[in-house]
Amino acid sequence: MKVSKVTRKYFVLEDEKIYFSDPLDHDLTIKEMQKLWDDANAYINNLIAKGKITNGRNRNMAARAKVGPAS
Repeated sequence: MKVSKVTRKYFVLEDEKIYFSDPLDHDLTIKEMQKLWDDANAYINNLIAKGKITNGRNRNMAARAKVGPAS
């Protein structure tokens, strides 16, 4: 998934606007936000591979990130 815009209050991921729980203290570039998103995706994939994702909230996060089904 590609980050297309970043503000202190939200970022746009493809066509979805996602708000931060708290506004950022400083500006992030699209490249920085994309790296954060990619790192989070890799972390979720690692948890799925290790079978450590077990509750519904984490399964929903994995589905939203389109990283595959949770076990």
